[in-house]
Amino acid sequence: FPTRRSSDLMVLWVAAGVVLPTWAATAQAQMALSAAINVSGSFRALSQRMAKAYCQQHLQVMPLAALDVLAKVRKQAQAGAADLAKGSTAGAWPADLSRQLEEVQKQYTVLNTLTATAPSKASAAAVAEQADRMMTAAQTATESLEKLARARSAKLVDMAGRQRMLSQRMAKAYGLVAAGLDSRPLREQIAGDAEEFQRAMAQLAGAPLSTPAI
Repeated sequence: FPTRRSSDLMVLWVAAGVVLPTWAATAQAQMALSAAINVSGSFRALSQRMAKAYCQQHLQVMPLAALDVLAKVRKQAQAGAADLAKGSTAGAWPADLSRQLEEVQKQYTVLNTLTATAPSKASAAAVAEQADRMMTAAQTATESLEKLARARSAKLVDMAGRQRMLSQRMAKAYGLVAAGLDSRPLREQIAGDAEEFQRAMAQLAGAPLSTPAI
């Protein structure tokens, strides 16, 4: 994100009553916490979307479109990583958070390598497992960012971002079932994700920050 945008977002956070740590208040060039939560959280959805597109290739369901999705996800991941890396390079993030963000990149690198191979039933299963590892790492980093913000609005940003992941994970799981990788835990996950999605929608709609337009 450009410095001006980050600074403007930070001003909005302060105006909204967010208690920013000292390191956040003094780092002019760093990404605003709200934007950081959004970017970090997006890696959860990207992990599942990559696995979904890879499984789609294996099933030969619009394979060219699946390849296009993978290319777009890679670009998004690279851009997001660059944005978050600015904070780590500048020493803006606490050491623990920087390590968590590095772990997200590590898991993404493995997933990116796996999705570059020819798809098969076995590789689709391996990609799905790796996608979940990346998603878990991204969830940990996003939760850490949310704690730094220390505001209910930050939790809402996180929750809205998690909805993206749930939609992609449900689609991925459906593809795995179609690929012959059906299992009771997988079906339970689909049902659980659907329930969580509906519950989160109700919370988001009922939040004080939600306007009629939102």
